[in-house]
Amino acid sequence: MLPIADYPEIVTKYLRHFEGILSKPQLEHLAEYLTGLFVCDNHAVQGINNSFIEHKDQSALNRFLTESEWSEEKLNDIRLKLALSELGDAKVKHGCLLIDDTLTHKTGKFFDGIGKFYDHVNENYTLGHQLVTSHFVGSRMHFPVGWKLYKQCKTETPKDDPEFRSKPELARELIEEAHRLGIPFSVVLGDSWYFNKEMTELIEALGYNWIFGCKSNRIVFVNNVGVSLAEWIKTIPREKFQKINVGEKEVWCYLKSLRMSNQGKVLVVALYDNEELKGEPKFLATNCFTWESKKIVSTYAKRWTVDVFYRDSKQNLGLEEYELRSMKGIRRHWCLVFLAYTLLQLNSSDGSLVRWLKTNLETVGERCRLAMAEVLKGFVIWVLKQRESGRNLDEMMWKAFASRQEVKALI
Repeated sequence: MLPIADYPEIVTKYLRHFEGILSKPQLEHLAEYLTGLFVCDNHAVQGINNSFIEHKDQSALNRFLTESEWSEEKLNDIRLKLALSELGDAKVKHGCLLIDDTLTHKTGKFFDGIGKFYDHVNENYTLGHQLVTSHFVGSRMHFPVGWKLYKQCKTETPKDDPEFRSKPELARELIEEAHRLGIPFSVVLGDSWYFNKEMTELIEALGYNWIFGCKSNRIVFVNNVGVSLAEWIKTIPREKFQKINVGEKEVWCYLKSLRMSNQGKVLVVALYDNEELKGEPKFLATNCFTWESKKIVSTYAKRWTVDVFYRDSKQNLGLEEYELRSMKGIRRHWCLVFLAYTLLQLNSSDGSLVRWLKTNLETVGERCRLAMAEVLKGFVIWVLKQRESGRNLDEMMWKAFASRQEVKALI
Protein backbone atom coordinates (compact mmCIF):
# COMPACT_ATOMS: atom_id res chain seq x y z
CA MET A 1 0.00 0.00 0.00
CA LEU A 2 1.52 3.33 -1.10
CA PRO A 3 1.41 6.27 1.33
CA ILE A 4 -1.64 8.47 0.81
CA ALA A 5 -0.82 12.06 -0.12
CA ASP A 6 -4.26 13.19 -1.25
CA TYR A 7 -7.88 12.08 -1.10
CA PRO A 8 -9.51 10.37 -4.09
CA GLU A 9 -12.06 12.33 -6.12
CA ILE A 10 -15.01 10.41 -4.67
CA VAL A 11 -14.13 11.84 -1.23
CA THR A 12 -13.41 15.45 -2.19
CA LYS A 13 -16.52 15.62 -4.36
CA TYR A 14 -18.99 14.78 -1.58
CA LEU A 15 -17.20 16.23 1.46
CA ARG A 16 -18.90 19.64 1.14
CA HIS A 17 -22.30 18.08 1.84
CA PHE A 18 -21.25 17.47 5.46
CA GLU A 19 -19.92 20.96 6.22
CA GLY A 20 -23.08 21.90 8.12
CA ILE A 21 -22.78 19.11 10.69
CA LEU A 22 -19.01 18.68 11.06
CA SER A 23 -16.26 21.11 12.06
CA LYS A 24 -13.24 21.58 9.81
CA PRO A 25 -11.08 19.10 11.79
CA GLN A 26 -13.98 16.60 11.79
CA LEU A 27 -14.33 16.99 8.02
CA GLU A 28 -10.64 16.18 7.68
CA HIS A 29 -11.06 13.04 9.79
CA LEU A 30 -14.13 12.05 7.75
CA ALA A 31 -12.10 12.40 4.55
CA GLU A 32 -9.25 10.35 6.03
CA TYR A 33 -11.54 7.58 7.22
CA LEU A 34 -13.51 7.33 3.99
CA THR A 35 -10.29 7.27 1.98
CA GLY A 36 -8.96 4.51 4.21
CA LEU A 37 -12.13 2.46 3.79
CA PHE A 38 -11.84 2.76 0.01
CA VAL A 39 -8.14 2.01 -0.48
CA CYS A 40 -6.45 0.55 2.64
CA ASP A 41 -5.75 -3.12 3.19
CA ASN A 42 -6.06 -2.59 6.95
CA HIS A 43 -9.36 -0.85 7.78
CA ALA A 44 -8.72 -0.46 11.52
CA VAL A 45 -8.07 3.06 12.85
CA GLN A 46 -4.31 2.53 13.16
CA GLY A 47 -4.04 1.02 9.68
CA ILE A 48 -5.91 3.92 8.10
CA ASN A 49 -4.07 6.59 10.08
CA ASN A 50 -0.60 5.20 9.33
CA SER A 51 -1.35 5.11 5.59
CA PHE A 52 -1.21 8.92 5.31
CA ILE A 53 1.98 10.89 4.74
CA GLU A 54 2.87 13.06 7.74
CA HIS A 55 -0.01 11.63 9.70
CA LYS A 56 -0.85 12.67 13.23
CA ASP A 57 -1.11 10.33 16.19
CA GLN A 58 -3.89 7.81 15.69
CA SER A 59 -5.59 9.01 18.86
CA ALA A 60 -7.02 11.98 16.95
CA LEU A 61 -8.79 9.73 14.45
CA ASN A 62 -9.83 7.40 17.25
CA ARG A 63 -11.39 10.31 19.18
CA PHE A 64 -13.31 11.30 16.04
CA LEU A 65 -15.05 7.94 16.23
CA THR A 66 -15.39 7.45 19.97
CA GLU A 67 -15.56 10.88 21.64
CA SER A 68 -16.03 13.72 19.17
CA GLU A 69 -19.42 15.47 19.24
CA TRP A 70 -21.14 14.85 15.92
CA SER A 71 -24.40 13.20 15.00
CA GLU A 72 -24.31 9.93 13.10
CA GLU A 73 -28.07 10.34 12.57
CA LYS A 74 -27.55 13.66 10.76
CA LEU A 75 -24.70 12.21 8.73
CA ASN A 76 -26.88 9.26 7.76
CA ASP A 77 -29.70 11.63 6.78
CA ILE A 78 -27.36 13.42 4.39
CA ARG A 79 -26.26 10.07 2.93
CA LEU A 80 -29.85 9.10 2.23
CA LYS A 81 -30.69 12.53 0.78
CA LEU A 82 -27.80 12.11 -1.67
CA ALA A 83 -29.11 8.69 -2.66
CA LEU A 84 -32.70 9.93 -3.00
CA SER A 85 -31.52 12.84 -5.14
CA GLU A 86 -29.79 10.36 -7.43
CA LEU A 87 -33.00 8.33 -7.66
CA GLY A 88 -35.00 11.48 -8.37
CA ASP A 89 -32.65 12.51 -11.17
CA ALA A 90 -33.04 9.03 -12.65
CA LYS A 91 -36.84 9.20 -12.19
CA VAL A 92 -36.85 5.95 -10.19
CA LYS A 93 -40.28 5.68 -8.53
CA HIS A 94 -40.58 1.98 -7.72
CA GLY A 95 -38.06 -0.36 -6.19
CA CYS A 96 -37.71 -3.11 -3.60
CA LEU A 97 -36.86 -2.91 0.09
CA LEU A 98 -34.83 -5.93 1.20
CA ILE A 99 -34.79 -7.10 4.81
CA ASP A 100 -31.99 -9.36 6.02
CA ASP A 101 -29.30 -9.74 8.68
CA THR A 102 -25.57 -10.34 8.80
CA LEU A 103 -22.83 -11.22 11.30
CA THR A 104 -19.70 -9.15 11.77
CA HIS A 105 -17.25 -11.71 13.15
CA LYS A 106 -14.98 -10.85 16.09
CA THR A 107 -12.42 -12.89 17.99
CA GLY A 108 -12.53 -11.19 21.40
CA LYS A 109 -15.22 -10.77 24.06
CA PHE A 110 -14.29 -7.21 25.02
CA PHE A 111 -16.50 -5.38 22.51
CA ASP A 112 -19.69 -3.68 23.65
CA GLY A 113 -22.78 -5.57 22.49
CA ILE A 114 -20.84 -8.70 21.53
CA GLY A 115 -22.77 -11.97 21.42
CA LYS A 116 -22.45 -15.57 20.34
CA PHE A 117 -24.54 -16.32 17.26
CA TYR A 118 -25.03 -19.22 14.89
CA ASP A 119 -23.18 -18.66 11.62
CA HIS A 120 -25.19 -20.31 8.83
CA VAL A 121 -22.28 -19.97 6.39
CA ASN A 122 -19.72 -21.82 8.55
CA GLU A 123 -22.37 -23.85 10.42
CA ASN A 124 -21.04 -23.08 13.89
CA TYR A 125 -21.45 -20.56 16.69
CA THR A 126 -19.21 -17.53 16.59
CA LEU A 127 -18.62 -14.28 18.44
CA GLY A 128 -19.73 -11.12 16.71
CA HIS A 129 -22.35 -8.43 16.26
CA GLN A 130 -25.53 -9.19 14.36
CA LEU A 131 -27.05 -6.43 12.25
CA VAL A 132 -30.56 -6.40 10.84
CA THR A 133 -30.56 -4.19 7.75
CA SER A 134 -32.84 -2.69 5.14
CA HIS A 135 -31.56 -2.24 1.60
CA PHE A 136 -33.06 -0.47 -1.42
CA VAL A 137 -32.79 -1.96 -4.91
CA GLY A 138 -33.92 0.02 -7.94
CA SER A 139 -33.35 -0.10 -11.65
CA ARG A 140 -30.33 2.20 -11.51
CA MET A 141 -28.70 1.68 -8.14
CA HIS A 142 -28.91 -0.04 -4.76
CA PHE A 143 -27.80 1.10 -1.32
CA PRO A 144 -28.24 0.31 2.39
CA VAL A 145 -31.07 2.26 4.00
CA GLY A 146 -30.91 1.46 7.70
CA TRP A 147 -29.63 -0.99 10.27
CA LYS A 148 -30.25 -2.04 13.86
CA LEU A 149 -28.11 -4.08 16.22
CA TYR A 150 -29.74 -7.31 17.37
CA LYS A 151 -28.94 -8.05 21.01
CA GLN A 152 -29.50 -11.43 22.57
CA CYS A 153 -32.12 -11.77 25.30
CA LYS A 154 -30.65 -11.43 28.79
CA THR A 155 -33.29 -13.68 30.34
CA GLU A 156 -34.75 -17.09 29.55
CA THR A 157 -37.92 -15.55 28.12
CA PRO A 158 -38.09 -12.35 26.01
CA LYS A 159 -41.09 -10.96 27.92
CA ASP A 160 -38.90 -10.74 31.05
CA ASP A 161 -36.38 -8.55 29.23
CA PRO A 162 -38.11 -5.24 28.33
CA GLU A 163 -35.15 -4.10 26.22
CA PHE A 164 -35.13 -7.21 24.03
CA ARG A 165 -36.45 -6.96 20.48
CA SER A 166 -36.49 -9.87 18.07
CA LYS A 167 -35.05 -9.62 14.59
CA PRO A 168 -38.55 -9.43 13.02
CA GLU A 169 -39.40 -6.59 15.42
CA LEU A 170 -36.25 -4.72 14.39
CA ALA A 171 -37.10 -5.37 10.73
CA ARG A 172 -40.55 -3.85 11.19
CA GLU A 173 -38.95 -0.73 12.66
CA LEU A 174 -36.64 -0.50 9.64
CA ILE A 175 -39.59 -0.77 7.24
CA GLU A 176 -41.43 2.01 9.06
CA GLU A 177 -38.29 4.18 8.95
CA ALA A 178 -37.86 3.61 5.20
CA HIS A 179 -41.52 4.59 4.73
CA ARG A 180 -41.07 7.83 6.73
CA LEU A 181 -37.92 8.67 4.77
CA GLY A 182 -39.77 8.42 1.47
CA ILE A 183 -37.63 5.59 0.07
CA PRO A 184 -39.39 4.77 -3.25
CA PHE A 185 -40.13 1.07 -2.77
CA SER A 186 -43.34 -0.74 -3.62
CA VAL A 187 -42.56 -4.26 -2.40
CA VAL A 188 -40.73 -5.69 0.64
CA LEU A 189 -38.60 -8.83 0.24
CA GLY A 190 -37.29 -11.14 2.93
CA ASP A 191 -36.52 -14.74 3.78
CA SER A 192 -38.71 -17.09 5.80
CA TRP A 193 -37.31 -15.85 9.14
CA TYR A 194 -39.19 -12.57 8.66
CA PHE A 195 -42.44 -14.04 7.35
CA ASN A 196 -45.16 -13.65 9.98
CA LYS A 197 -48.58 -12.06 10.38
CA GLU A 198 -47.32 -8.99 12.25
CA MET A 199 -44.84 -8.28 9.47
CA THR A 200 -47.27 -8.62 6.56
CA GLU A 201 -50.01 -6.64 8.35
CA LEU A 202 -47.60 -3.75 8.88
CA ILE A 203 -46.42 -3.79 5.27
CA GLU A 204 -49.98 -3.83 3.94
CA ALA A 205 -51.07 -1.09 6.35
CA LEU A 206 -48.32 1.11 4.91
CA GLY A 207 -49.57 0.36 1.39
CA TYR A 208 -46.90 -2.00 0.07
CA ASN A 209 -46.74 -5.50 -1.37
CA TRP A 210 -44.52 -8.26 0.01
CA ILE A 211 -42.78 -11.46 -1.06
CA PHE A 212 -41.18 -13.74 1.52
CA GLY A 213 -39.49 -17.09 1.50
CA CYS A 214 -41.70 -19.68 3.16
CA LYS A 215 -40.79 -22.81 5.12
CA SER A 216 -42.07 -26.13 3.81
CA ASN A 217 -43.77 -26.96 7.13
CA ARG A 218 -46.20 -24.05 6.92
CA ILE A 219 -49.80 -25.30 6.99
CA VAL A 220 -52.17 -24.51 4.11
CA PHE A 221 -55.77 -25.58 3.68
CA VAL A 222 -56.83 -27.64 0.66
CA ASN A 223 -60.55 -28.53 0.62
CA ASN A 224 -60.62 -27.31 4.24
CA VAL A 225 -57.98 -29.87 5.24
CA GLY A 226 -54.74 -28.57 6.70
CA VAL A 227 -51.53 -29.95 5.16
CA SER A 228 -47.93 -28.77 5.07
CA LEU A 229 -46.59 -27.16 1.93
CA ALA A 230 -44.22 -30.12 1.61
CA GLU A 231 -47.18 -32.52 1.55
CA TRP A 232 -49.33 -30.34 -0.69
CA ILE A 233 -46.74 -29.92 -3.44
CA LYS A 234 -46.44 -33.73 -3.81
CA THR A 235 -50.08 -33.81 -4.99
CA ILE A 236 -49.44 -31.44 -7.91
CA PRO A 237 -49.01 -33.22 -11.29
CA ARG A 238 -45.66 -32.67 -12.95
CA GLU A 239 -47.24 -31.18 -16.09
CA LYS A 240 -48.68 -28.34 -14.03
CA PHE A 241 -45.22 -26.84 -13.53
CA GLN A 242 -44.16 -24.03 -15.85
CA LYS A 243 -40.59 -23.38 -16.95
CA ILE A 244 -39.47 -19.78 -16.62
CA ASN A 245 -36.15 -18.00 -17.10
CA VAL A 246 -34.86 -15.81 -14.30
CA GLY A 247 -31.80 -14.14 -15.72
CA GLU A 248 -29.67 -16.96 -17.07
CA LYS A 249 -31.25 -19.55 -14.79
CA GLU A 250 -34.15 -21.89 -15.59
CA VAL A 251 -36.64 -22.84 -12.87
CA TRP A 252 -39.90 -24.82 -12.86
CA CYS A 253 -42.78 -23.18 -10.98
CA TYR A 254 -46.32 -23.84 -9.83
CA LEU A 255 -48.52 -20.95 -8.66
CA LYS A 256 -51.58 -21.28 -6.45
CA SER A 257 -53.75 -19.09 -4.22
CA LEU A 258 -54.14 -20.80 -0.82
CA ARG A 259 -55.32 -20.09 2.69
CA MET A 260 -52.40 -20.36 5.09
CA SER A 261 -52.56 -20.94 8.83
CA ASN A 262 -51.83 -17.79 10.85
CA GLN A 263 -51.66 -15.78 7.65
CA GLY A 264 -54.89 -15.91 5.64
CA LYS A 265 -55.10 -15.88 1.86
CA VAL A 266 -51.72 -15.85 0.10
CA LEU A 267 -50.32 -16.61 -3.32
CA VAL A 268 -47.79 -19.45 -3.12
CA VAL A 269 -45.07 -20.20 -5.65
CA ALA A 270 -43.32 -23.58 -5.49
CA LEU A 271 -40.17 -23.79 -7.58
CA TYR A 272 -37.58 -26.40 -8.49
CA ASP A 273 -34.23 -25.83 -10.13
CA ASN A 274 -34.51 -28.93 -12.33
CA GLU A 275 -37.01 -30.27 -14.87
CA GLU A 276 -37.29 -33.63 -13.08
CA LEU A 277 -38.55 -31.79 -9.95
CA LYS A 278 -36.02 -33.62 -7.80
CA GLY A 279 -34.95 -32.48 -4.37
CA GLU A 280 -36.73 -30.07 -2.05
CA PRO A 281 -38.61 -27.20 -3.67
CA LYS A 282 -38.35 -23.60 -2.53
CA PHE A 283 -41.56 -21.84 -1.55
CA LEU A 284 -42.43 -18.17 -1.86
CA ALA A 285 -45.52 -16.47 -0.43
CA THR A 286 -46.86 -13.08 -1.52
CA ASN A 287 -49.86 -10.77 -1.54
CA CYS A 288 -49.21 -9.85 -5.20
CA PHE A 289 -52.33 -11.74 -6.32
CA THR A 290 -52.34 -10.35 -9.88
CA TRP A 291 -48.72 -11.24 -10.59
CA GLU A 292 -47.57 -14.21 -12.63
CA SER A 293 -44.86 -16.67 -11.51
CA LYS A 294 -42.11 -15.05 -13.55
CA LYS A 295 -42.65 -11.59 -12.08
CA ILE A 296 -42.83 -12.94 -8.53
CA VAL A 297 -39.67 -15.06 -8.84
CA SER A 298 -37.75 -12.38 -10.77
CA THR A 299 -38.63 -9.77 -8.16
CA TYR A 300 -37.71 -12.03 -5.25
CA ALA A 301 -34.36 -12.80 -6.94
CA LYS A 302 -33.38 -9.16 -6.29
CA ARG A 303 -33.12 -10.10 -2.62
CA TRP A 304 -29.67 -11.56 -3.30
CA THR A 305 -28.44 -8.00 -3.90
CA VAL A 306 -28.20 -7.60 -0.14
CA ASP A 307 -25.77 -10.54 -0.04
CA VAL A 308 -23.62 -8.69 -2.57
CA PHE A 309 -23.71 -5.67 -0.27
CA TYR A 310 -22.66 -7.75 2.76
CA ARG A 311 -19.83 -9.39 0.81
CA ASP A 312 -18.50 -6.17 -0.70
CA SER A 313 -18.78 -4.14 2.50
CA LYS A 314 -16.81 -6.81 4.37
CA GLN A 315 -14.21 -7.64 1.72
CA ASN A 316 -13.61 -4.15 0.32
CA LEU A 317 -14.78 -1.62 2.92
CA GLY A 318 -13.92 -3.26 6.25
CA LEU A 319 -17.42 -3.63 7.72
CA GLU A 320 -16.16 -6.12 10.33
CA GLU A 321 -12.52 -4.97 10.66
CA TYR A 322 -13.06 -2.53 13.52
CA GLU A 323 -10.97 -2.78 16.69
CA LEU A 324 -13.04 -0.18 18.54
CA ARG A 325 -14.54 -1.57 21.73
CA SER A 326 -17.12 1.09 22.65
CA MET A 327 -20.53 0.82 21.00
CA LYS A 328 -20.41 4.50 20.06
CA GLY A 329 -17.25 3.97 18.02
CA ILE A 330 -18.50 0.70 16.51
CA ARG A 331 -21.80 2.30 15.45
CA ARG A 332 -19.95 5.17 13.82
CA HIS A 333 -17.68 2.76 11.96
CA TRP A 334 -20.75 0.99 10.54
CA CYS A 335 -22.31 4.34 9.69
CA LEU A 336 -19.21 5.40 7.72
CA VAL A 337 -18.99 2.04 5.92
CA PHE A 338 -22.61 2.51 4.81
CA LEU A 339 -21.72 6.03 3.66
CA ALA A 340 -18.70 4.74 1.72
CA TYR A 341 -20.80 2.07 0.02
CA THR A 342 -23.51 4.56 -0.93
CA LEU A 343 -21.02 7.04 -2.38
CA LEU A 344 -19.68 4.29 -4.63
CA GLN A 345 -23.17 3.99 -6.12
CA LEU A 346 -23.50 7.67 -7.04
CA ASN A 347 -22.48 8.73 -10.56
CA SER A 348 -24.95 11.26 -11.91
CA SER A 349 -23.06 14.52 -11.46
CA ASP A 350 -19.80 13.35 -13.05
CA GLY A 351 -18.77 14.30 -16.54
CA SER A 352 -20.00 11.98 -19.27
CA LEU A 353 -16.70 10.12 -19.72
CA VAL A 354 -16.13 9.59 -15.98
CA ARG A 355 -19.78 8.65 -15.50
CA TRP A 356 -19.51 6.07 -18.31
CA LEU A 357 -16.32 4.67 -16.75
CA LYS A 358 -17.79 4.40 -13.26
CA THR A 359 -21.05 2.96 -14.50
CA ASN A 360 -19.17 0.23 -16.33
CA LEU A 361 -17.13 -0.65 -13.27
CA GLU A 362 -19.60 -3.28 -12.15
CA THR A 363 -18.28 -4.22 -8.72
CA VAL A 364 -17.46 -2.30 -5.58
CA GLY A 365 -13.96 -3.78 -5.75
CA GLU A 366 -13.42 -2.25 -9.20
CA ARG A 367 -14.62 1.14 -7.99
CA CYS A 368 -12.32 0.94 -4.98
CA ARG A 369 -9.45 0.22 -7.36
CA LEU A 370 -10.37 3.39 -9.26
CA ALA A 371 -10.02 5.29 -5.97
CA MET A 372 -6.66 3.54 -5.46
CA ALA A 373 -5.54 4.75 -8.90
CA GLU A 374 -6.41 8.30 -7.88
CA VAL A 375 -4.42 7.86 -4.66
CA LEU A 376 -1.47 6.65 -6.75
CA LYS A 377 -1.79 9.74 -8.93
CA GLY A 378 -1.78 11.92 -5.81
CA PHE A 379 1.37 10.21 -4.55
CA VAL A 380 3.16 10.74 -7.88
CA ILE A 381 2.25 14.45 -7.77
CA TRP A 382 3.53 14.64 -4.19
CA VAL A 383 6.84 13.04 -5.21
CA LEU A 384 7.26 15.53 -8.08
CA LYS A 385 6.58 18.46 -5.77
CA GLN A 386 9.06 17.12 -3.23
CA ARG A 387 11.66 16.81 -5.98
CA GLU A 388 11.01 20.37 -7.09
CA SER A 389 11.55 21.58 -3.53
CA GLY A 390 15.02 20.00 -3.53
CA ARG A 391 14.48 16.88 -1.43
CA ASN A 392 16.50 13.83 -2.42
CA LEU A 393 15.17 10.26 -2.61
CA ASP A 394 16.18 9.27 0.93
CA GLU A 395 14.48 12.35 2.36
CA MET A 396 11.31 11.61 0.43
CA MET A 397 11.28 7.97 1.50
CA TRP A 398 11.74 8.93 5.13
CA LYS A 399 8.96 11.51 4.92
CA ALA A 400 6.57 9.10 3.18
CA PHE A 401 7.25 6.01 5.30
CA ALA A 402 8.43 7.63 8.53
CA SER A 403 6.48 5.50 11.03
CA ARG A 404 6.26 2.31 9.02
CA GLN A 405 8.19 -0.89 9.39
CA GLU A 406 8.98 -0.93 5.67
CA VAL A 407 11.18 2.17 6.00
CA LYS A 408 13.83 0.02 7.69
CA ALA A 409 14.10 -2.08 4.56
CA LEU A 410 14.01 0.85 2.16
CA ILE A 411 16.50 3.26 3.73
